[in-house]
Amino acid sequence: YVQKRVDPLDDFGSANLAASNLLIDLAVDRKKATLNTILTFVNSVLTNYSQSPEEARDPRAKDGALSMMSSLCGSLCSRKSPVYDTLPSFLLTHVIPEFNSKHGFLRARALDTYCRYSSTEFPDAQINRSILESVLGLLNDTELPVRVHAALALQPMIEDDNIRDLIASHLPHVMQVFLNLTNEIDSDTITHVIEEFVEVFADRMSPFAVQLGQQLCDTFMRVMGEVSASTSQDLDSFDMDDTSDKTMAAMGVLKTMGTLVLNLESSPEVVYKLEEVVFPVVRYVLDQRMVDLYDEVYEILDCCMFAVKAVSPNAWNL
Repeated sequence: YVQKRVDPLDDFGSANLAASNLLIDLAVDRKKATLNTILTFVNSVLTNYSQSPEEARDPRAKDGALSMMSSLCGSLCSRKSPVYDTLPSFLLTHVIPEFNSKHGFLRARALDTYCRYSSTEFPDAQINRSILESVLGLLNDTELPVRVHAALALQPMIEDDNIRDLIASHLPHVMQVFLNLTNEIDSDTITHVIEEFVEVFADRMSPFAVQLGQQLCDTFMRVMGEVSASTSQDLDSFDMDDTSDKTMAAMGVLKTMGTLVLNLESSPEVVYKLEEVVFPVVRYVLDQRMVDLYDEVYEILDCCMFAVKAVSPNAWNL
């Protein structure tokens, strides 16, 4: 379920994606004839939902309306969009309140919709802070898809200088949640978010860089163990797509390790400690002749030598 929500390629043959693509084509190629009609319909669904008593509301209808708005974000986020000026009101009225919905799928949909319209500028900076607090709270949601979409919603927030400083104060907890997610799902989308956070907050990573490196190694070895178990199954039950997902997730973890090391160039003493943690993974890949992962492990080795400006005994061994 999560993979299909965060990776369109995993949902390539679905009716949902086909409908979304048709909707986008109508809005882009037949804009004058269709866009206002589409938006009027979406608005009627959202208005009806918000004005109805709670027991009479259809959460699936609202999910569909927000899904349509998410599909159309490319057209509607443009400053030339006929509804550009109303986007802040749309988010505050119909999207942000669903962060507290009793329906997990609506909480996830609201986070996804907010993420797609994250470039929207609000008149009051306090609104962004309030949204951040809500998203941070949803990192601990009981539903896995909600936690995943909360993690993805944080990614565009780090582009805002003021919000970035607030996120930094929660960094240890945020990174721990990200790492927990990598153990719950095999998604290179999540590892890409971790990698971006490592780059942006490089100067704050030193205190827990070794712990982060160890957890990344543990995640990598778990994924490789599952790949090994899958490939030893009978051919009748073997799922090549599942193995491919795990391999991509493993690549993402290795790339994040390399990024972590590279951003610790100013702390060679930490890099030496990191070598002790990550080099067993590099050796494992080389010993097992996992050619698909050679680029990533050579990159880790290269980053270590670059960071400490020397070839350590451990590096020389490899």
